[in-house]
Amino acid sequence: MNEAAPRIDEPALRRVRPGFTRDCFYPWDTVFIHADRSVRVCCTSAVIDTIGLDWDMEALVNGPSFRKFRQDFLDGNLTIECHDCPIRPEIPLAEFKGKLTDYLQDKMEAASPPPASAWGRMRARLRPKNIRRRLKRALGRG
Repeated sequence: MNEAAPRIDEPALRRVRPGFTRDCFYPWDTVFIHADRSVRVCCTSAVIDTIGLDWDMEALVNGPSFRKFRQDFLDGNLTIECHDCPIRPEIPLAEFKGKLTDYLQDKMEAASPPPASAWGRMRARLRPKNIRRRLKRALGRG
């Protein structure tokens, strides 16, 4: 009897090698909350936590469950679901840490408010009389 060759999409063939992790930022920027109140890092991850009726997003993502998951991810100690992930390629740990640092810095800069002068110009453009004037000009009536 001939045994079939292993298929390339079998999870065991996607395992991450020692010294590597997955090239995935989900643990730092995504939360999946399901109807049963289970919390996951992505659509295929195991349950990381569950929420009660009085849950707080900041407390959830900065809580011990998520912090441990992120630290394990950075150390290359992946859950079985992350090991078997068919979406994200593996990446050397050092390379991933540098890439993650750049990604998080970019997100922090994007979240920063613009300089005060830019806020002033934006507020001036959004004043009702300025909006009406700009609308009239755009319509060829002013």
